[in-house]
Amino acid sequence: MLEVPILKLKKRERGKIFYKNGDKKIETEVTKGKSKLQWKIDWAMRWYVFDVDYEMYGKDFIESAILSSKICQTLGKKSPNGFAYEMFLDEKGEKISKSKGNGITIEQWLKYASPESLTLYMYQNPKRAKKLYADVVPKAVDEYLACIDKFSGQDDKNRLLNPVWHFITEIPPKGKINYAIFSFVKFSWNKQCYG
Repeated sequence: MLEVPILKLKKRERGKIFYKNGDKKIETEVTKGKSKLQWKIDWAMRWYVFDVDYEMYGKDFIESAILSSKICQTLGKKSPNGFAYEMFLDEKGEKISKSKGNGITIEQWLKYASPESLTLYMYQNPKRAKKLYADVVPKAVDEYLACIDKFSGQDDKNRLLNPVWHFITEIPPKGKINYAIFSFVKFSWNKQCYG
């Protein structure tokens, strides 16, 4: 990647620039995938060109979002509304990493629990780091079931305050079984069937 100041734009032939490399003055095309912006301004240019009005980013990109907002505003456009979210941590409080293999994946979660329990887990406290490992799943499922249980008996005003209101499409049947009981029954059944 070449980082050089632009000497001149070729106005008659849009998309061509001149820059200096050593003693040579070079003409090149910057359209049709023949160039790439530096990462610090790439985000701002995407916002500007594509009229982005909302951008989510991890907390490690907050400074890039601030800089991109300033660039966008300098160019005369409103920067998008932003939302910085926290990272997922393993049971020791360390950042989850695929290469380390710490934590669990969404696929692993969904193998043992409902998508709704994961949605509730994600929905709660989005600006706080979350620990994501196997022992979290039963607790999250039980929290989801407790919210559903409450939801069934709530009036419309209180339903709006229940976190599941934001993502359920129908009220599941009430039940008095929780994840811990279900896990015990499943474990006992497997042990009985398979030794």
